[in-house]
Amino acid sequence: MKKCPFCKAELLDDSFFCDQCGKELKICKDCHSFIAGRFCTNCSSRNIILAKDYIPGQESGEDQQVPEKTSEQIASSGVSNTTIQPIVNRMVGINHQVTFELHSDQGRYTFGRSAGEFSVFFNSIRFISRKHAEIVFDNNNKCWNIRDFCSSNGTFVNGKRLEPNTAVKVNIGDLIQIAFAKFKFE
Repeated sequence: MKKCPFCKAELLDDSFFCDQCGKELKICKDCHSFIAGRFCTNCSSRNIILAKDYIPGQESGEDQQVPEKTSEQIASSGVSNTTIQPIVNRMVGINHQVTFELHSDQGRYTFGRSAGEFSVFFNSIRFISRKHAEIVFDNNNKCWNIRDFCSSNGTFVNGKRLEPNTAVKVNIGDLIQIAFAKFKFE
C-alpha cells in the first residue's frame, strides 16, 4: 500500500488514480513512490512518469516501452493525432528565493504548510495555514484561477484580499501574496 501524494489516502500499489480525490498519479521510477510534482520528495529524482505508463520490474535507468497505438486505434478513440503541449507558468518569489512551475496538464496546485505540492517550502512559514489556497487551470478559458481556503492570513492578488472560497483569475504580471510570501505570476 502507498499513500496518495495529494490527499494521503491509502492506495494499492498498482493504482493509476486516487480512489478518494480522483487525481491522476505519477510515480518515481527510482524509488517507486507516488509523487505530486515534477520531482520525487523521497529521493529527489526527476525520473517521473505517469503511473499508468509504469511497468514494474524494469530497471530505473532503462527506457520503458509503452505500446504505440495504431492510427486505426487513435481514429476509433476520437483522439487527435496532434500532441497538446501543456501551458507552463511560474510563480517567482519576491521575498523568498523560490520559483514554482505550474503546468496546465497537472491542473491544480495546493498551497499550505501540510498540504499541497509546495508544502516543503511552506511548512517553515508559520503564517501559512495548513491548507491555505489553491491555483487551478481553467481548460475552457485557458487561464489560472486562485482561491483562498478561509486562511487566517489571507491570499491576495495585486494587493486585494480574496474572499474565501471564491476563484479569481490570475493574469501574467499579477502579484500573488500567500500570507506574507509574495510572488510574481509569469
